[in-house]
Amino acid sequence: MQGTRLAERLISLAGVIAPAVRNAPLASEEHQRDLMTGTKAMRAALLLRRFSSWTTEVLHDEGTVLGVQPKVLF
Repeated sequence: MQGTRLAERLISLAGVIAPAVRNAPLASEEHQRDLMTGTKAMRAALLLRRFSSWTTEVLHDEGTVLGVQPKVLF
């Protein structure tokens, strides 16, 4: 019950922070993604659930792309 209320407050706070990150002159799309991923991870922790996130890692050798593989973040 408390976890649900805290998660709702977290989502509300992230909703307030998101426009500030979007409009900040030094923030990039990566910062927006970090906010989104961090919010989801915190929400999952509050609700005692598992959360996984991954990105793509490019495998290369001196500028030649050899392939890609998933890189787990959480």
